[in-house]
Amino acid sequence: MYPRRRCRRAAVPAAAAALSLAASFALLLGGCRGRDAEGGGRSLGIPAPRKVRVIARRVAQTPDVVHWKWSLIGERNWRKPEAQEMGLSLSDTYPLNSTSERGGCNIWEVDVTVRRDGGAASAPVRWEAVLHGSNGDTARSGGTLDAGKSSGSLANTLHVRQDRDAVVRLPANLTLATLDGRPVTLRVAE
Repeated sequence: MYPRRRCRRAAVPAAAAALSLAASFALLLGGCRGRDAEGGGRSLGIPAPRKVRVIARRVAQTPDVVHWKWSLIGERNWRKPEAQEMGLSLSDTYPLNSTSERGGCNIWEVDVTVRRDGGAASAPVRWEAVLHGSNGDTARSGGTLDAGKSSGSLANTLHVRQDRDAVVRLPANLTLATLDGRPVTLRVAE
């Protein structure tokens, strides 16, 4: 026969295992959706029909670099990324599970980076906007900002407008940020 003391110790791991098993079943039955499946919370799932999920993240902010990333998850595929000046767009759509069409993807990222060349506040400021798909297709645009306007902090040069996660209706016209007062836009076709 085991001593009574040893039985009490075994009861604690058994209770923990039962609680863990109950939590696993709750996740299995209820799903793991984050905060709000349609409100843009933490969920990373495919959104409802005619919507796209936008996830905004600051990647870096130093005195010489500001970098933001917006990830897009669609309920359809886009084949054609374009970048013209500060305007980005996704078009040429087809259904997500199509067996007859190819060449697109439903996951895209937009990176906007502002970088000061050199350490001085009067050094040139370069910007780049990149639209990149999980299929490898990329569209990019960039240039140099007026040194006189951009002589302050880079954080004041790039004002982020879409700084929260969201689920938006398609077609979408988003202003992601402004760069020296000019909008950085993203058009997403339906």
